[in-house]
Amino acid sequence: MVEEINLKPTINKHSTRLNQILEGSQQALSKEEQILDSSYYDWKNNDISKEQYQRIRGESESKLQQLRATLRMIANEQQKMANGIEANNTYFERFIKYQEIEELDRLMVIDLINRIEISEDKSVHIEFNFQNQYLLIMDFIEQNEPAMKKTLENKN
Repeated sequence: MVEEINLKPTINKHSTRLNQILEGSQQALSKEEQILDSSYYDWKNNDISKEQYQRIRGESESKLQQLRATLRMIANEQQKMANGIEANNTYFERFIKYQEIEELDRLMVIDLINRIEISEDKSVHIEFNFQNQYLLIMDFIEQNEPAMKKTLENKN
């Protein structure tokens, strides 16, 4: 499907999901900056103590750092999306290699899974390799699916 999309003269290389995450992150960044600024004024006006200001400042700076990292990651993902998706990338090769498998073996786990975490409450969290690529490819297909449906309908 990705190869067929790439053959089309017009390809939508924007991700609604990434745009929504970007917008939310930008709003959160702006809000956190306002909190930091207003806490400074509150401290200077003696509305809060120096210790309260320092605590708020530390928490806000930590959140701002995380939000800036998120914004950089989103920009990176958007750049990848803008460059288009190629069907001959490592993710596709591994996906095709394992698509008909009925049970896992050690090599597949090493190839497909980055980390497995088991919490004290026995819940399991699996971090897959290529997790971001999968989401990026799904966004690419989703954004271009209407064009693909029209092409398939015209062929029939």
